[in-house]
Amino acid sequence: MVAGVLLALSTVRDRKKTRAALIISGKVTLQVLPVLFFIFVLMGTIEAFVSKDTIAHLLGTGSGVPGILLAETVGSVALIEPAAVFPFSGYLRTSGASYGAIFGFVLAAILIGIATLPLEIKLFGPRFTLFRNVFTFILILLLALLVGVIL
Repeated sequence: MVAGVLLALSTVRDRKKTRAALIISGKVTLQVLPVLFFIFVLMGTIEAFVSKDTIAHLLGTGSGVPGILLAETVGSVALIEPAAVFPFSGYLRTSGASYGAIFGFVLAAILIGIATLPLEIKLFGPRFTLFRNVFTFILILLLALLVGVIL
């Protein structure tokens, strides 16, 4: 309802800008929908083949540092857009994963991209890229441990 009111106000104020914004929003939505569809299929496939007990054992509160490292590693190599990370994280939570492991997965998926390494090496050089990714991985681990303690 709030969005509708704001859209109406925007239309009254500047019809051309509102139309341009709606076109851009539509394009972004069309780009994100296939990714979200893939994530939902992936979640269904994982749910069919991997039991919640297995996820809880590997990533649950009792998994500690190895569980966070596993979640970080999976997040690092996952080719998931940031918009799709959050629904998948919700699935992991309902399957018994700890907040620390989910935190590690989300940050690693967003901040460490194995798929983007060649471009990052080309732009910033191998030394900087290696340092940034290793430092980020370690920092995510420490923060995930802190989140695990707090939550």
